[in-house]
Amino acid sequence: MRAFTGLFVAAFVLAWSGAALAQLTTGATLGPAPGQCPEPLPQPLASLSPQSVGDPPMTPSCVNPQTHMSSCPKRQLDHFNQAIDTYNAQVATWNVASSHYVNALNDWANSVSVYAMCEVQKLNRERPGH
Repeated sequence: MRAFTGLFVAAFVLAWSGAALAQLTTGATLGPAPGQCPEPLPQPLASLSPQSVGDPPMTPSCVNPQTHMSSCPKRQLDHFNQAIDTYNAQVATWNVASSHYVNALNDWANSVSVYAMCEVQKLNRERPGH
């Protein structure tokens, strides 16, 4: 694993230094051709937003809400605890999925912002009397 990581880092450094050297020596820029702005990323689909997991399981009436003491049979408590564990697993899955969706939305918003700023700069360069 360590050799793979070192190989990956070396390849990245070589690729980056080669691109940077080409840019410095030729004046070329990476990305879209001059006068063109980078296309923004496609908007993430709303269907990728995770569905709600709903409310947590109801506490059995045999559990005192103030003291959290139970007069429930063991079987009922085991069932309730399993329902809580299932709910917590659903919440954890929802948290991961929502994080991915928010990251995709942020990436999209940033790419739209970069595109818009590029277009404004292009218009400013083409402004009559500039």
